[in-house]
Amino acid sequence: MKKDRVFLYSFLCLFVLIGGLVRFWDLGFQSIWIDEGFTLNGALSIYEHGLPILDSGKFYLNGIFSTYLVFIFQYIFGFDAFNPWSARIPAALFGTFSIVIFLFYVHHVFRDRLYTILVTAVFTFFSWEVVWSRQIRGYTEATFFILTALYTAKLFSDSKRKIFLFISVASLIVAISAQFSALAFIPAVLLTLISDGHYLVNKKKILESTLIGVSLIAFLLQFPVYVNGTPIEYTYLLIGSFIACVWVIFDKKRIKVEVFEILYFLTAYVLIVALSPIMQGRYLFITVPFLIITFFIFVKKFCTFFFNDDQRLKIVVPCLISLFLILFYGTFFPKKIHTLERGSPQPDFKGAFSTIKNQINDDDIVISGFTQMHKVYLGVSGLWLKMNINGKPSDINKRIVDGRDYYANAFIVEDLDHLKFIVSQNNGFIVVDSMTDKKWPGLFVFLENNPYFKRVFTNTEYTKNQFIYVYRF
Repeated sequence: MKKDRVFLYSFLCLFVLIGGLVRFWDLGFQSIWIDEGFTLNGALSIYEHGLPILDSGKFYLNGIFSTYLVFIFQYIFGFDAFNPWSARIPAALFGTFSIVIFLFYVHHVFRDRLYTILVTAVFTFFSWEVVWSRQIRGYTEATFFILTALYTAKLFSDSKRKIFLFISVASLIVAISAQFSALAFIPAVLLTLISDGHYLVNKKKILESTLIGVSLIAFLLQFPVYVNGTPIEYTYLLIGSFIACVWVIFDKKRIKVEVFEILYFLTAYVLIVALSPIMQGRYLFITVPFLIITFFIFVKKFCTFFFNDDQRLKIVVPCLISLFLILFYGTFFPKKIHTLERGSPQPDFKGAFSTIKNQINDDDIVISGFTQMHKVYLGVSGLWLKMNINGKPSDINKRIVDGRDYYANAFIVEDLDHLKFIVSQNNGFIVVDSMTDKKWPGLFVFLENNPYFKRVFTNTEYTKNQFIYVYRF
């Protein structure tokens, strides 16, 4: 037993060391992403008002826990928008902390030293986990507290000690305050808290099979709206997880923990997709730990069924599968720039606004579709090129408060004719990226073919298929 603990702790230290390195490496190099600007606006407003009150007078309540965490680290270490490492520390910290709680969680699920190491290794180096551990959006904070909530709920289920009940409920509340999508795990926590004897052979097989079957049907009905934003490895893991779900339904020797892990993943996935008016791949990020576990439930059942008499293959096969996932879909070497998700715009805002900051005069105006970046990089509201980023009809109405922009209280540029009038009366800069080009047809042609505008910044290579230009007028 003592040797097992030493073995696991040795690997845990290795995972934390290397996993922490790839999460913290050159944390401030990559340009601030669009959504990071929203959280930063909220955090910076705490400096001014003591509360996350935006310039429009509205409270910024999305991810309030992570917003305050960002503020605390900015307050301690200072903040430079062109190297925002201090604001990203909370995400990297909780991304690293998640490795620790995940190992204990997985060990409680599998009760197997080999699978504890393999599953934790895949989670540690899973590229999506690394990427979002370097972003100011509260996803890793939510993941950590969801894992904590479910782990302590399991401990309460086994021991009935009230301290675990308190920690579980408190952790779930914090997870929701970090990311609203954590609401999808309320059924999972409640199911665990009211259960009895979490690691027993099942007696209520018909009821549990029905629960998994219903959840699986709901999952399959939601699958057509599965978005391109998730990485391809998520899809591969989904296939194995689907097989695990079907397998467990008909497995007479299944144990309760397998049922629970599958239900955790299925219910959370279905609720997130069903309750999101416009689905984005990153919303499913918090399901990754449970997707990996469900996938390895399939791996273990597969190896036990086909290689039960060959102990070497029962060890070698899961090791090879884990190695394949890590080598082809993992991040185990430090990188400066990471791709967030397929199709998500990641233009070089840092380069664009650095150019503006170096050239701007007191009477210049700044126009773009991203006023949150105006505030973060330049400390000005500027003017907002009115556009619906997500495509959800209600979003454009929420973005306007008393005729101005919600985030920065900026004046609104309604259309191309309105823009032509504004630039004819002022001097300044216009920022255009690939998303703006799609949302404002004709804008790029107008700027390129008008001698009144001079392009002063160009970057088409920062991330794949993304460009950003700055025009002086």
